[in-house]
Amino acid sequence: LRAPLLHRDMESESFWPAKIMTETLTPEVFARFNQERIKNNFWIRAIWPVDQVPDLCQAPFLGTGKAFKREIRLAPKSVTSFSMGYWIYGDRVAFVSSYKESVGFIIESRELAETLRAAFEFVWQASNPLVPSKKEKEATDGFLRSIGVKPE
Repeated sequence: LRAPLLHRDMESESFWPAKIMTETLTPEVFARFNQERIKNNFWIRAIWPVDQVPDLCQAPFLGTGKAFKREIRLAPKSVTSFSMGYWIYGDRVAFVSSYKESVGFIIESRELAETLRAAFEFVWQASNPLVPSKKEKEATDGFLRSIGVKPE
């Protein structure tokens, strides 16, 4: 996950099974990663399967909104759960699998990035925004304050 953080002021897209990835890569890794990502002004538009939404009280580093530099949408129910995620940034696509296979790799290809970005946009338009509960919003705001970022 560190390779994308070498970039600043960038927008990206991810098709990400958040619950599985958090368990696989550990909450500690994601907390540090998101702190650095926010600091580097690295935006993410993320699509999560509806059955892969973690409890944001337990994973407050996965918040959504301008302060988090992340917008999360939930894929339609017809998009079944998946255990490998991908993240498009620039002309690169990072693939990360679950603990089942423990595979991660990055492909630098403008054509692949454009193809996956087009598929992402199709699902994005059919997806609904994630709306955290009041309790989850309080937890995610607490994470932002802990890293010196003012919540929205």
